[in-house]
Amino acid sequence: MIKLTSILKSIILEGGGVFKDTEYSTKDIDKNDLKVTISKFTQELARLFPNKKASITDLNDESNWLGSTGSAFKSGDVDLAYSVKHFFTGDKADIAGWGVDQREFNTLYEKYKKSARTASDDQVQLKALIELIVRKVNSDSKELYASDKASGAGSIHYSFPQYLASGEKTDGRTQLDLDIGDMEWLKFRYNSQLPKIDNKEEQYLRNAEAAAKEYYQDPTTSNIEQLAKKYGVQVEDLKKKLIKGLHRGQLMLAMFAAAGYTFKSGKGFIRKDNKEVVAATPEETIKVFNNEYKPKQPLTPQIISSYDGLMQYIKDNLTGEEKQTTINLFKDAVRRAKAYEPDNVNID
Repeated sequence: MIKLTSILKSIILEGGGVFKDTEYSTKDIDKNDLKVTISKFTQELARLFPNKKASITDLNDESNWLGSTGSAFKSGDVDLAYSVKHFFTGDKADIAGWGVDQREFNTLYEKYKKSARTASDDQVQLKALIELIVRKVNSDSKELYASDKASGAGSIHYSFPQYLASGEKTDGRTQLDLDIGDMEWLKFRYNSQLPKIDNKEEQYLRNAEAAAKEYYQDPTTSNIEQLAKKYGVQVEDLKKKLIKGLHRGQLMLAMFAAAGYTFKSGKGFIRKDNKEVVAATPEETIKVFNNEYKPKQPLTPQIISSYDGLMQYIKDNLTGEEKQTTINLFKDAVRRAKAYEPDNVNID
């Protein structure tokens, strides 16, 4: 069995919780309140880091929202894609651009460099820079708070007041996560086409989403049929809502691993046997897979973008052993995440 422990942890699981049981505790934010809240958030962040105003303002563009942000009626956290390039000038951390102290950076860099085992120099620099960014946010802002425990080289977690669509500030707070990396890879890995429910009535869709949320809060409290009845939705519709972005993400990783490939943050698509980087972009990844694996049907961006499409593709194109390995890896990932196991997960 292929060992995927580190890979399985690389997909972000949706939902807030970083600030639970603290004075900065957050709650779900309604879809209608996202734009104003994100706008206020970027204004405060740009005030703290004026040299980065342009890139921070870009976070208001919905094309930079990841996962279910902007599509779900309620979001436990707000995932925003932010390019790692904004933290560097050439191959050096952009100390001046972020307005942090050079001596403090040097001290942290040397500290983390000594303890680094497999991290690249870029990753060590980024870790030190983000720690100083977090410190600056927490010392200079009365509204915005960044987690000094959960934030790292791959993300910065913020707690910020929620605003209504009308512009009115509420008593609640929301979690906003800056997901840091290559923009193409971030969107490729975390954006998924989720199953659609035929009933378009907003309240019905909200009920289905609420039922799915209750399931994930504690899958042992009710079975799917009971939850569907409680919220007045069809069982099949609830099952569709239980499929999240993590399902497609983990299935994609499992398929590539079974076929002999893996991903490595900051490097790209890698052949597992010799660690060779064979693709640097999502488009190249699909091309390499088709050229080297030679499936019956070429893999396409459309197929790989959804769980259902990818699952059917795996059943139709992978060989018996690789197909079973993929399914086993996927099931293991779903169980680790305590997520719903879809009906079509088994091989016919």
